[in-house]
Amino acid sequence: MRTRAIMAELVIGGILAVCVGLLIDFTRDYFHRDESARWPTASAVVTVSRVRDGYLKAVKAYAPQVEYRYTVAGSEHIGSRLRFSYLSDWGSESAANRTISALPVGRQIDVHYNPEKPWESVVEGGLSQDEEETYYFLAGLGLFFSIAFALMLWQVRTAQRTKAYSG
Repeated sequence: MRTRAIMAELVIGGILAVCVGLLIDFTRDYFHRDESARWPTASAVVTVSRVRDGYLKAVKAYAPQVEYRYTVAGSEHIGSRLRFSYLSDWGSESAANRTISALPVGRQIDVHYNPEKPWESVVEGGLSQDEEETYYFLAGLGLFFSIAFALMLWQVRTAQRTKAYSG
């Protein structure tokens, strides 16, 4: 019976550690993405603008592929990130075409770059309202499961102690 309790502690503790780790990672990522809206900007030139196709869970999908060149403090960099997003860039062909039609090769655009890592850049800094809501939902879910598994772990340990004292 003791082995079963130890296994329960290990499994629940492991799941709790994963939940807390994901929650910490999401929180750090959220602040990084939010902060990108306040990064300095640099002028860039679009060098690649096309639609790529592929499969997303056996369904044909399309994504914009855009690359741009920009200079910070005399160093040239190449970027390809349009936005920070957990939501996939993959979708319909028309959505991908709308994105690239706004960013044709040769167009001058402003990009946000990380002042600490100038090679890290993004065209649309910050988070959209949908992405912010998604973060809040995922953070809430992570917090809920972290608390649930912490309570389960506490209950298993309490039951072990009660059993040890009673007999």
